[in-house]
Amino acid sequence: MNWGKGIAIGLTSFIVFIVVLVVILMKQSVDLESKDYYAKEIDYENEITAMNNAGQLTDQIQLIKKDDHIIVQVPQNSSYDKVSVQFSRPNDDQLDKSFEFEDTKTYLIEKDILKNGLYNVQISYSGNGKNYLQKETIYI
Repeated sequence: MNWGKGIAIGLTSFIVFIVVLVVILMKQSVDLESKDYYAKEIDYENEITAMNNAGQLTDQIQLIKKDDHIIVQVPQNSSYDKVSVQFSRPNDDQLDKSFEFEDTKTYLIEKDILKNGLYNVQISYSGNGKNYLQKETIYI
């Protein structure tokens, strides 16, 4: 075998490798964290303010995991308006769930409606003219 054949075989195998790599990578699904990512980015300053407001509270809303359900516990002495709890799966937005409630201090969420896995939880609520936002990561 001479130099020309070796270079031609090496170059051909490299080109085939690159083509196969491109085809495999083009088949992969690359989803953004949310469909309205850019609108959320613009509103991020309000989100930071809401998280700071929640961080200053002495009695925050709590998520308590039990065997069959998740309890969202609002402090008894609080006067929050509508509370919104959003469970989002980082790897599959089809499994995202959202719950809203008001006029109750304890809300039960059955674990049956949530598939096992990692969830990013956002609890948003308002009261006393301020917005509040708590973020947690839980594993079900």
